[in-house]
Amino acid sequence: MYFMDDEHEANFSSLVTFFERKGTDPQYRANLYIASIPDIYRLIDKAEIHSGGGPLALLTDYSENKEKLIPTHEGLTGSTRKLVEVGLSLFSGNEVSLDFSYGDETNNAVLQTMKLRFWGN
Repeated sequence: MYFMDDEHEANFSSLVTFFERKGTDPQYRANLYIASIPDIYRLIDKAEIHSGGGPLALLTDYSENKEKLIPTHEGLTGSTRKLVEVGLSLFSGNEVSLDFSYGDETNNAVLQTMKLRFWGN
């Protein structure tokens, strides 16, 4: 399984453990994988994480106009915002454009997230 670094892997393991059985669900695993990327994980208020939804929702607001969750956390960059959008799409079906390239690291993370969501690995 691809991880950006050891911190990413440790964060993922921590979130999977916290979410217990949901951590084995492909939709949750995709959400947790993106949430565990260090630059995203640091933005999540760990005290606000609960097992009723994926942690990426903590970085969003609901847009009535677009009728979906939109990444709004001020600490998100272009690439981390796109990663959150991909994670939300694979978790809840939000539409997202895949017409982007933020480099190999981000592209590999997106591919790994899709593998988790569709094939469980």
